[in-house]
Amino acid sequence: MPHPAHTPNSGSRALKTWIHQQSTVSIVGPHIYTDGSKTEGKVGAALTEWRDEMESGNSTFRLESFCTVFQAEMFALHRAIKRVKEGIGWSTSSATQSRRCRC
Repeated sequence: MPHPAHTPNSGSRALKTWIHQQSTVSIVGPHIYTDGSKTEGKVGAALTEWRDEMESGNSTFRLESFCTVFQAEMFALHRAIKRVKEGIGWSTSSATQSRRCRC
């Protein structure tokens, strides 16, 4: 997938083609999505596991209120990596929305 700066301008035919191409990309095999957040002084992390296009499990974690969103994101990634190491049948690749961490 190209960097967002390299995506076509909105409303153009090239954009419609690009969107169609992205919708045909599929993730093969099991995968985990992670997120970390901080709202109203509460900090948390979560992960959800998917196999065969169905959610097969999820976990949520409460962190101390002094933690940052970045720390919550990293904690979620840490737990996902730990889960992959414990599991069987996982292939690994990663993507992150954090600009400070590229795994």
